[in-house]
Amino acid sequence: MAVEARENHTKFLGKQLKQPVFSLLVPILLFITYLCIGKYYIYFPFLIDENLVEHVIIFNIRLPRGIIALTFRACMGISSAALQTTLRNPLVSPYILGIASGEAFGAALSIA
Repeated sequence: MAVEARENHTKFLGKQLKQPVFSLLVPILLFITYLCIGKYYIYFPFLIDENLVEHVIIFNIRLPRGIIALTFRACMGISSAALQTTLRNPLVSPYILGIASGEAFGAALSIA
C-alpha cells in the first residue's frame, strides 16, 4: 500500500514539475525564433561578431520590439486579472468595459 502511494506521488510530482518547465521553455524558444526569423533570416549565433549587419538588426530592431511586445502582453494579462477580480467574473473580457475600443484607438493614434 505504501509503495503504491509513493509511486502515485512520484507520478504526480513528475507531471507537476513538467508543466512549469514547459511553460517557461516554450516562450523562450519562441522569442529566440522571433529574433531569428524575419525579412532577413539570421542564424542563432548572432552574438559572435558585433560589426555584422545581423548584429545591428537584432539589437536595434528586433530585440526592442520583442521586449516591448512581451511587456505589453504582461500588462494586458495583469489588467485582465484585475478585471476578473474586480467584476468577480472569470469569463470577463475587455469588451465589457470598452477597453478593447480604447486599445484600438491607442494603436491607431500611435501609428498616425
